[in-house]
Amino acid sequence: MCQWTKRYWGSFSRQVFIHNKKLYPTTRGAMQGGSISPTLANITLDGLEEEIAKNYFLTKKGKVSYHQRYNKNNINIVRYSDDFVITANNKEILMEIGEVIRKFLERRGLELSEEKTLITNIKEGFDFLGWNFRKYNEKLIIKPSKKSVNNVVKKIGQTIRENKTVKQEHLIFKLNQILRGWCNYHQCVCAKETFQKLNYVIFVMLWKWVKRRHPNKNAQWVKDRYWKKKDSRDWIFSDGTYTLCESTVEK
Repeated sequence: MCQWTKRYWGSFSRQVFIHNKKLYPTTRGAMQGGSISPTLANITLDGLEEEIAKNYFLTKKGKVSYHQRYNKNNINIVRYSDDFVITANNKEILMEIGEVIRKFLERRGLELSEEKTLITNIKEGFDFLGWNFRKYNEKLIIKPSKKSVNNVVKKIGQTIRENKTVKQEHLIFKLNQILRGWCNYHQCVCAKETFQKLNYVIFVMLWKWVKRRHPNKNAQWVKDRYWKKKDSRDWIFSDGTYTLCESTVEK
């Protein structure tokens, strides 16, 4: 049985800058999501792994060792900026580690968010960095999380609604900016089924976008005007020059 716990970070309350070797405090905090936020999080959380190791990775002589023989609880720590996941072979150990983390953060004037901290079984799954990790019949499958999919669908829908009258090539350009980045990020996990569903959702949105522009045209005219055929593939959203990102179909 594998458990995990994680923490999402908030923005820091204060930041300073140095100019000509003089320290200048600012009255405003660091903006959450800004480029400085991950740096501040890494600086603040530096030493978290060592703090846990001092309690659970000790040799008979009392020294810290990361060798598997001294990791009887099968503890693993993965941290990316201010997000982290900790796994262990039982829930009780994770609860103990949670207290270690709380004390570690208290010394830095911080605390865990109970709302965003969770202990669960790997068979129930969890989300981390936009992916869902879950075991199905003892097989670990990683795929895009529902939240990540919903966010990109919402962003695509908003882009289409805000560009009701633009040329097809302009809409393709705007959508490709969203799709290429999102698909490239998720293509390294089990995302084929997600891409297929996303492709269908985008098609429905684009069909409504086109029908609004040509309410009196029949379906065949609309299809021939906005969707092209290439080799064995059909229904490619293209104006002949610019083509909608095909990653959602190919991956």
